[in-house]
Amino acid sequence: MAAYIAGRMFTLAHLSDIHLSLPRAPHPTELWSKRLIGYLNILRRRGASHQDWALEALMAALKADRPDHVALTGDLVNLATRDEFVRARAWLESHFTPDRLSLVPGNHDAYVAVPDENGFGLWRAYMRGDGAERKDEPSADWPYLRRRDKIALIGVSTAMVSAPFMGIGRVGPAQLVRLTELLAALGREGCCRVVLIHHPPAPAPTHWHKRLLDDAALAEILAGAGAELVLHGHNHTDTLYFTPGPTHPIPIVGVPSGSAVGMPPKPSAQYHLFRIEATDRGWSIGQTARRLDPETGQVATAYTRNRLSEESV
Repeated sequence: MAAYIAGRMFTLAHLSDIHLSLPRAPHPTELWSKRLIGYLNILRRRGASHQDWALEALMAALKADRPDHVALTGDLVNLATRDEFVRARAWLESHFTPDRLSLVPGNHDAYVAVPDENGFGLWRAYMRGDGAERKDEPSADWPYLRRRDKIALIGVSTAMVSAPFMGIGRVGPAQLVRLTELLAALGREGCCRVVLIHHPPAPAPTHWHKRLLDDAALAEILAGAGAELVLHGHNHTDTLYFTPGPTHPIPIVGVPSGSAVGMPPKPSAQYHLFRIEATDRGWSIGQTARRLDPETGQVATAYTRNRLSEESV
């Protein structure tokens, strides 16, 4: 396990929306659903804008940066076919052990209704809290909690099946209650609380047909209980917003797709490195963006923020 040692910097990498290419063309029987619309979109544009070579170039750079832990905030697949979920599990296992990567699902991972054992339940080892492998505990409990000493990674699921042309998400009442309890308890312990979620919370803007349905409720919880950092995907853009917290504004950071080749208006593939350090004034969090140049296939630093604050925007 990559453990945080008090007194040194903890580095957390964040990538999202990797949209692995289809392992094969869907069988016609798999397309009698919302999948038909998605497949036509892949043939028309999405397939060209997301490329496995771009993702692997990004992964080579990420591994060279040697982060202590990696957060992946959803959308590993496109149409939610069983072959896609199996391929995504193989991809995960080829790059990470479950203790080194924390995963939450996205809307494409719940594109249509799929039995858990054929869907993102295949990735369960990457989506459960510390100790959940014990037989007397559930395999997954949302939101889950992973501790790396004083770094608390909290995985929230917003994945839900939605109608055609929709990509909405929901946290739901049960998760909201447990999230409130977790954030409050971890705050009293002095932990650095990092919330992992696919859909952007407010005030990050999202098209109405892709919105988080209970973003107002989530914002209220963050305002009352607090957090140090919220990481999301979904929009395929590089964004930094702030939402009120009980003692300080909470940064909400979005990252572009991890497999994008930079077809306008979306940027090319990118991941973020967060440098988290305890100081006598609380937690200090800096950010470096690492971006793919599609022309050269090289990944380089796009920018660095020494400290996430409203003045750094």
